[in-house]
Parts: sequence; structure tokens; C-alpha cells
Amino acid sequence: MSQELKIQLCKMSIQEKVAGKAKEWADEKVKYRHRGVTRTGCDCSGLLIGIMRELGYLKNFIYPVYPLDWNLHGFVKKHNYITEYIGKYANQIEKETKQPGDILLFKYVKVICHTGIYIGHDLFVHSVIGSRVRYGTLKNSPYSHRLIEVWRIDETRIN
Repeated sequence: MSQELKIQLCKMSIQEKVAGKAKEWADEKVKYRHRGVTRTGCDCSGLLIGIMRELGYLKNFIYPVYPLDWNLHGFVKKHNYITEYIGKYANQIEKETKQPGDILLFKYVKVICHTGIYIGHDLFVHSVIGSRVRYGTLKNSPYSHRLIEVWRIDETRIN
């Protein structure tokens, strides 16, 4: 890596770096894998964790164990691991203020059970069960009404 490229990367915000990595993973068509956190396969929350680890963050984060159909079980009412783990290093913001690199949370029925990374222009990157990491749109799509929360990474709380 050239010195100039290293300097440019250092000047980027964590949100810009996360959005850039998310695009890389989508362009590589990383396969869906339940509880995966690498470019060999990931699920929707593993996409975010894998990207953060590639950037040198969340090295000591313990990824929770959960069944593939975890959102259908009663423990969700008592314990939503998505908001619990995101809340350790990000702050919830108003949906209208989202910027590239922000974390999107989607609700299906009564439960937040899907995540994505906003990349701008109403586009986001997510990992879809039975498919791969891919681009999605918030404009005129089922995702637009399912978007329930937006979180921004807090550089002072990330390890």
C-alpha cells in the first residue's frame, strides 16, 4: 500500500471506512452463512462484525450464539441481541439523519431481526438468508417501511 493511500485512509471517518468495506463485500458477492463473520460467509449481523474486525475493531467482541430462527422464539421479548451488541459501540440517531456507514435495523412483524449498512442515495448493503451479501434499496421497497432504527458508530466507544 502506498504512503499516499495510507494517509487517505487515516483521514477517513469510521463511517466512510465501513461503507467502503460494505461495498467491497457486496461486490465480492460474499455468501450467506449463519453466524459467519468473514468474507467466506456471513449473516446480516455478522456482516457488520466482520467489517469492523477487518478495520481493526471489535477484536474481543464475543458473537452471541443463536439459532437460525432465533427471532421466532420467546427469548426475543427478553433479549434482542442486535440492539444489545450495537448499543455497546453506537448511538441511535434519527432515521432522517442517516449517513453512509450507519447501521440500519429492520423490523419484521414485532421483532428487529435484520441489519444493513447504509451506503448513501437510499442504498444499503445486507446479507440475505439463502443468498449472499448484496445491495438493497430503501426507495419504494419493502425495506422502506421495515426500517425501524438507525445507529451511528461512536469512535470514542469502539475498541
